[in-house]
Amino acid sequence: MLEIRNMTFGYSACPNLFENVNLQVKKQETLAILGSNGVGKTSLLKCILGFIKAKSGAVYIDGIDAKKISSKEFWHLVSYVPQAKQLNFSYSVLEMVLLGCASSLSFCGKPSNKEIKRAKDALEMVGIGHLIACKCNRISGGELQLVLIARAMVRAPEVIVLDEPESNLDINNQLLILKVLEELKKEKGVTTIINTHYPNHSLKIAEKSLVMGRDCKHEVGCTNEIITKENMRKYFNVESQFFNVTAERKQWKKVFFADDIVEQRGAV
Repeated sequence: MLEIRNMTFGYSACPNLFENVNLQVKKQETLAILGSNGVGKTSLLKCILGFIKAKSGAVYIDGIDAKKISSKEFWHLVSYVPQAKQLNFSYSVLEMVLLGCASSLSFCGKPSNKEIKRAKDALEMVGIGHLIACKCNRISGGELQLVLIARAMVRAPEVIVLDEPESNLDINNQLLILKVLEELKKEKGVTTIINTHYPNHSLKIAEKSLVMGRDCKHEVGCTNEIITKENMRKYFNVESQFFNVTAERKQWKKVFFADDIVEQRGAV
């Protein structure tokens, strides 16, 4: 379980981006973080990962303060997937995934056969084993995002944190990424935290959602209770509609549809 207690953050000489954020994400759960641009979603992820220091509050993993966990152990438990950017260097897909093993290698050490097998297994897990010899600067954005997810999974983490993994991808690749995350959660028991701009993606894969707004406003809870018409108006300045559609095994799922901009005050 990953827990955030009373976390507050703001950059120097600027108002706080968020204050007193409290939430829990249990094993095999997904938390989606949503909000308009500039409200601190990525900053919250960076605070969770220790890339930047929060003004107050703490992160706990299985009840242990992350500050008391060594860096090596923390990055064994937690993996991070940044947004995929087009690469200019020509690492192969296998080499990129093997970078996920770097923390376990000695200085100037080479990956063992065991680590190479784990990298190949991770690529098969996300469905791109056939790309193993391809260069990362020659594959599509969706394929590169899957490579980064495989790199994060090669150490078999308990928690995986993703920053907008489906952004800048076409609809097919967006759904492919979501499918892979669902499979990792169900088959590997991974706890997932995903920063996303898509309410529908939250409704599709996340048990819990955190929506962040201006002036440090935020709400967290069960996704179906957080992704509502009222909150879309409050936090995104859009009027919206929701529809129930039949999903697998005759269950109903809620689908979000943006209808109009509130009072025409500007695009989201």
